[in-house]
Amino acid sequence: MAKLIVRQAVFRTRSSSYRAVIKRNKQLEIINEIAQNITLEML
Repeated sequence: MAKLIVRQAVFRTRSSSYRAVIKRNKQLEIINEIAQNITLEML
């Protein structure tokens, strides 16, 4: 029983950090797009 609870807790923290990583990746993609647009305009 205790093992199951621990497993659920670990899974929850993993999934929340996974969501945070996805969010960060999306922000990085947007930043990359903006940076590419700026460099294209400068050329």
